[in-house]
Amino acid sequence: MASAGMVVTVIVVLIALAWVVTTVHSRRWRGREQAYADHLRRRIQAREQGEYPVGGSRPGIAVSTPASPATAGGSLDARTSQLLSELCAIGLSRDFLTTQGERDPRTREIGAELDRMGGMRKMLDVHSMVRAEIGQLHARHLEVAWDRIGSWLG
Repeated sequence: MASAGMVVTVIVVLIALAWVVTTVHSRRWRGREQAYADHLRRRIQAREQGEYPVGGSRPGIAVSTPASPATAGGSLDARTSQLLSELCAIGLSRDFLTTQGERDPRTREIGAELDRMGGMRKMLDVHSMVRAEIGQLHARHLEVAWDRIGSWLG
């Protein structure tokens, strides 16, 4: 049978190992997160300058997004483009939900403005562009953050 001292030693070693793994993993991902955020900022700037269509991952490669007057031809009105850029920045910097699951107030303001501009269709278009730009997880958090804005149910 193991002595109490041996059990304590094993527990301390396991805790130290978990700390080392977490620290190394965290530092590695922090660098990747920053690189990915820079990449997305460049993509958003390129899209705003008309270098490739909305939802496209690279020039010449189109990703299907729902067709609507806002996205037809790959162009957005200036205000929608500005709101989309702000949403992507919020999603990457602080997320649309807090760790306690509370909704980001600015995200909700943007959702309400999009609803006033074009209703559910405009919100769906912007949501699909957010998903294409920053990923499915952030898009799901956006769905929850926009719950009960207009007819949106997250």
